Amino acid sequence: MISPSTNTGTPAAAQCAPCPSGSANASGASTPGDPSQCNICQINFYMTAASSAGTSAKCLQCPIGTGTPTGATSIGNISYCSICLANYYMNQASVSGTSAAQCIICPNNSGNTGANIPGNLSQCNTCLINYYMTLASVSGATPSAAQCAQCPQGTGNTSGPTTQGDISQCNSCQANYFMTQIAATGTTPQQAQCSPCQGGSGNTVGPTTVGDVSQCNTCQANYYMTQMSVSVVSGGSGTPQSAQCSPCLGGSGNTVGPTTVGDVSQCNTCQANYYMTQMSVSVVSGGSGSPKSAQCSPCLGGSGNTLGVTTQGNVSQCNTCQANYYMTSPSTATPTPVAAVCSQCQNGSGNTSGVTSPGDQSQCNTCQPNYYMTSASVGTSAAICSQCPNGTGNISGSTTPGNANQCTTCQINYFMLSAAVPGVSPPQCIQCPNGSGNTIGPTIQGDLSQCNICQANYYMTAVVVTGPSPQSSQCQKCPNGSGNTSGAINIGLNYCNTCQPNYYMTAASTSSSSAQCTACPYGTTNIIGASTPGDASSCSSCSVNFYMQQSSTPPSASSPGVPAQCSQCPSGSGNSSGPTIVGDQSQCNICQQAFYMTAAAVPANKSPAKCSPCPTGVSVSGLPTTSTIQTITSCNQCLINYYLTAANTSSAAAQCIVCPTGSGTLSPNSTVGDISQCNICIANYYMTSPAMLATSSGSSASAAQCSACPSYSSVNSSYLVGQISQCVCYDPNANPISTTQNFCACKNGFSGLVASYQGAPTGCKQCPAGNFSYQGSPCQPCASGSVLSADQGGCTCYDSSTGTSKWDPTTNICQCQANYYGDPSKATAGTTGSCQPCPSGTVSKAGAAKTANDCLQQLSVTTTKQNQLGFQVLILITFFIFI
Repeated sequence: MISPSTNTGTPAAAQCAPCPSGSANASGASTPGDPSQCNICQINFYMTAASSAGTSAKCLQCPIGTGTPTGATSIGNISYCSICLANYYMNQASVSGTSAAQCIICPNNSGNTGANIPGNLSQCNTCLINYYMTLASVSGATPSAAQCAQCPQGTGNTSGPTTQGDISQCNSCQANYFMTQIAATGTTPQQAQCSPCQGGSGNTVGPTTVGDVSQCNTCQANYYMTQMSVSVVSGGSGTPQSAQCSPCLGGSGNTVGPTTVGDVSQCNTCQANYYMTQMSVSVVSGGSGSPKSAQCSPCLGGSGNTLGVTTQGNVSQCNTCQANYYMTSPSTATPTPVAAVCSQCQNGSGNTSGVTSPGDQSQCNTCQPNYYMTSASVGTSAAICSQCPNGTGNISGSTTPGNANQCTTCQINYFMLSAAVPGVSPPQCIQCPNGSGNTIGPTIQGDLSQCNICQANYYMTAVVVTGPSPQSSQCQKCPNGSGNTSGAINIGLNYCNTCQPNYYMTAASTSSSSAQCTACPYGTTNIIGASTPGDASSCSSCSVNFYMQQSSTPPSASSPGVPAQCSQCPSGSGNSSGPTIVGDQSQCNICQQAFYMTAAAVPANKSPAKCSPCPTGVSVSGLPTTSTIQTITSCNQCLINYYLTAANTSSAAAQCIVCPTGSGTLSPNSTVGDISQCNICIANYYMTSPAMLATSSGSSASAAQCSACPSYSSVNSSYLVGQISQCVCYDPNANPISTTQNFCACKNGFSGLVASYQGAPTGCKQCPAGNFSYQGSPCQPCASGSVLSADQGGCTCYDSSTGTSKWDPTTNICQCQANYYGDPSKATAGTTGSCQPCPSGTVSKAGAAKTANDCLQQLSVTTTKQNQLGFQVLILITFFIFI
């Protein structure tokens, strides 16, 4: 407690501050004090130093996946982290005074309630909520976790299954869906049939019984309700309707979606990382005035708050730093309100929940997901982290030093070609083709069938194929600005049921068509797209780096809606988020990347920030501010894909040079180096040689050597040396690229031209049964004398006499090889001897000789050559006589 409550003068509540990271107290505080009131550690933290006057207990978080039985009340060490949290299994117990328990996350959506003794994969004996169990866990010599499959979109269960079952375990609907059919057990099990609530309507608990759209009887958080849902008694007249809901705008919201009809004043809080400049205004029925939502402004520069705010205040309500930022100074309310000053953790370092008190870069003491730690934070320095290479990753980042072997999974929308070897090598991960993907990056070895859904804003044209010839789901981009927020798990254009940001909806999707969407006018946006039909008035905000001259006007009985009127910020100036209220050029209050600020925006004069460009390839480090005046010397780091040859000085900007073609950098460089800083290959290039530092023996520094992928293929940025096989054709039905096939062509048995861009529909169509195709050639049946090969890539001659006959793919004919005669095209199954050697002294070209008489005398060939030579000699003699 900072100060007690008072009931004299102006009544005020007690002023309380949160305990510093990880520390706590058992029963709160009833008297004023200082951080020493935070004298224990929260659960899953261990204590390194007790509280003292003015200082809280020092608490460190247990390594990822590990925890403590209770919050620590006395000084201890990491071995107090002796249990595994839910959905982790224990590989090794903690060692007193030395190490925490070793806990490994349960694979592929299996789980448990935690583990407190060493075990193995069989401790992962349940499935997560909204998954069903296809195979129970197995203990013994070859332990395995429960095998779990995701419930189809919108379906689920109230608790994860603990026994083996089938898809009928998906017997309820998830929140914000309504149920049209119950799950079916028996010989043909089926999941419950669920449809999504539309237009921001929803429900707090997903239905477990059959109903209709009226089950969508509330509004989701950050929406307000304009009309209640309408249910219809069985046999009654009328049409059931969901609640009618509209989105809260400008960062306003509510913590729980409304359950009764209201107006925009139901948007009475600010969302997390916004502060409130004006309370919402409600109007009593019959009263005068207009209801208003809370007026909210975004916290800038990485500052924020964890829950948003419910009372009017100022920028000092931005009193914490967001996750992966560290705090250099706290917020202050008086005399001039100031938000917490936060700086972004660099190069993949971070923290799990942001910070609430000032510190330094050592607050960046973990690595973010899909990074591994090469060095722990020391003194005032952040942890040093490197990005997991080539699509590999990890779920929770890392908290202790290691190497790329900490990258044990594949990232989302990759499949795992080969598993990690613990302590030796990371897994091999390949990007899912053409918009297919998965909801969780694979943790075990698999194949293309791990790409079993379509990514957001794609729809599915063919489901995943498992088995000996696996195929990913076949996906195409939603057309004309339509989309979806969570992709598609079944076939149909109806999955494109929303409009993407910057589009508004003119017609909803149907069972056979996508939503109809129109782009917002230039410079305007609606931020979240649209989920219900409307008009251009839903384009009520301005795009980033625009300012608002006139707000949108909703439609009326006599006129259509009008979008907001927005104009582009003057050169180099901009804003961190597009304005949602009418203003002027002073809304352009920061400088864009690669510009520095020479004068701040002045609202009183309606003038924007004045910004000047940095030299080519150079930018200003950190996030832009609205008040810091800068000079060209503030241009102190390179843009991505440039390397730094000279640091900024007191009178000059840094000097940067663009990386050679195909090579680049992972992040902006702020330290002086050389061309070896160009140590990755950019998208669609693969690495043939790594970057090299200069050596004392005189070898020069060099950038990574990168080669372009073949046409119609791509690869994510490459960090490891590899081969052309890193490139993946856009068409999922194309042959894999390799050193022996360095171009994209349809695989055997598929005919057509490969897809020419990412997300394009496949151009390779499977041939009908009994037909072959080789590298995209037209489908055709095998000619007489031959039979279709197993991969539909060609034909095999019936006559299997070794070395005598061969099928020609260009003519689709079985013919004798060179120096043989005969006609194997007339052979039938089991035939041999269709081709015989040409008589002694005779020869033939492949397929040229049907009978022995077609074999040419070898002598005639020699004689011909001799005659040609004699003729040439005769010409030379004639020439010399003439001279």
